[in-house]
Amino acid sequence: MTAIAPIDNEEAPILKKKQIPEYPSEAEWREKQNSKPKPDVHTSQFKEMTLDEVAKVLSLTIKDDDSNKKIVFLGMLSAYTKESQINVSLNAPSSTGKTYIVKEVAGLFPEDDKTEIHGATPTSLYLTLCSLSI
Repeated sequence: MTAIAPIDNEEAPILKKKQIPEYPSEAEWREKQNSKPKPDVHTSQFKEMTLDEVAKVLSLTIKDDDSNKKIVFLGMLSAYTKESQINVSLNAPSSTGKTYIVKEVAGLFPEDDKTEIHGATPTSLYLTLCSLSI
C-alpha cells in the first residue's frame, strides 16, 4: 500500500481562478468621459468633407477597396450618434487586409474613443456587456 504524503504549501503550485476584469458601469464611464478636458477645437476652421473626399484621404494608405473604406468609416462614425450605431462585419479570406483597413480607418478617431478586442467569443462579449450593465 502506498501512502500519499501531504504536500507542503510552499511546494504546491498556486492555482489562480481566472478573473473577469471589472468594467465600470455605463454611468461611471460617461462621468469619466465628461470629466476629461476637451480640446478647444473651433470647427469653423474645417470644411465639411464628402464621403468620396474621406475615401481619397484614406487612399493614401489603403489602396483600392473604396466601398470597404467608406463602410468601415461610417460604422465607426456612427458610434458618435445617440441612436444610430451600426456594426460592420468584414467577411473575406485570410490575409486580405481586413484588419489593416479597420486599423487605418480607426487612426482617424481619437485614442480615448477606441477599444481593441482580439479573439473575442460570443461568451466573452456577453460577459463584457453584463459587467457594463448595458
